[in-house]
Amino acid sequence: ADLAASRGILVVNSAGNSGNNEWYYIGAPADGDSVLSVGAVNNVEEVASFSSRGPSYDGRIKPNVCAQGVATIVADLDSTIRLANGTSFSSPIIAGLSACLWESAPNLTNIEILNLIESSAHLFLNPNDSMGYGIPNFYMAYLNNINLNYEHSMITIYPNPFRDYLNIFNHKNEPFSFEILNSFGAPVVSFKSRDAHVVMRDLSRLRPGFYLFRIINTDIIYPIIKLQ
Repeated sequence: ADLAASRGILVVNSAGNSGNNEWYYIGAPADGDSVLSVGAVNNVEEVASFSSRGPSYDGRIKPNVCAQGVATIVADLDSTIRLANGTSFSSPIIAGLSACLWESAPNLTNIEILNLIESSAHLFLNPNDSMGYGIPNFYMAYLNNINLNYEHSMITIYPNPFRDYLNIFNHKNEPFSFEILNSFGAPVVSFKSRDAHVVMRDLSRLRPGFYLFRIINTDIIYPIIKLQ
């Protein structure tokens, strides 16, 4: 599995179902240092008792992340849809989402994708041996990868991501009109400036998430992110 990872493959592997057994821990190849191993949680984010625990034999955080492996919706051998338990079902969920994330950023390496997934998980700053880095948020992983560097562009926008306000500076040093679009492409803010520098205040009313900043009557669009 690590050899496959060294060739550029993102290896996503079940952590195992030994949590209730005498062994208790993850096994091979989930313990590989370049393998994204996946434990199981239920629908209220509690670790499944059967989910194999970490750490690895050399003390690394394992499993890497977790997904729903309790009462997971699966297709049976006869194509009927039912519920089933196991890290064999939480791992494919992460594999599918990982493929979608990688498709959005095909220039990244497998390890960069793995790191994005880990850093989006809810326990990233405080991992443990039951859930690893926790349950990943793939939308957040996607946002974290967006290139927000505009230092060579016509417009400087800061801070980005933002919370309550935005500074917008037009390097052409002239007034301009712009709008902020939500993820559906609908304008939520429209503004016509009187000079080259605009401070947009009281943006706390916007919902957290991904927006587009568009200069009106041009094809210039910048992604911006509103934080909680």
